Amino acid sequence: MKTRSVKQAELDSLRQAFAENPVVVLCSFQGIKVDEDFQLRKKIRETGASYRVINNRLAKLASDGTPVAKAFEGLKGMTSLVLADDDPVGLMKALVEQAKTTKVFGFRAGVVEGQILDEQGLDALSKMPGKPETQSKILFLLNSGAQNMVGVLNAPARDLVRVLQAAVDEKKFAE
Repeated sequence: MKTRSVKQAELDSLRQAFAENPVVVLCSFQGIKVDEDFQLRKKIRETGASYRVINNRLAKLASDGTPVAKAFEGLKGMTSLVLADDDPVGLMKALVEQAKTTKVFGFRAGVVEGQILDEQGLDALSKMPGKPETQSKILFLLNSGAQNMVGVLNAPARDLVRVLQAAVDEKKFAE
């Protein structure tokens, strides 16, 4: 049995985690096998997130007064928590992929930047383009404008060189 001070330390730790992480996903995992749990934790670590099994009552107490409080209402059964501070889309892609291979793993609710999402909302989030894809599209758009501008600026000089080369080829200049 945990002492009161240990429980208070866990409560404070969970409150701090809710404050520091704008992405919180509540998952169900009852009946997961050890090797499946190992793979799940590995995928979550690769996305930069953290995973922990929580006591529903402790989580409800820790969430009181925070934007994630509504997500913890009515929790029953075993619950795990995925916390991330960046790239919710990448995290959800990894979690949905794991849920497809591990049938006992699923989602209950999630909170992204203060907005509560249900299972369908989390699934829709996983289908959005991730942070790397969005960054590459933005860089492409920025770069294409610069490339077009360089082409326009170089056009008069290029055209002048072509006219002069045509004149030289036709021997228009007398020596």
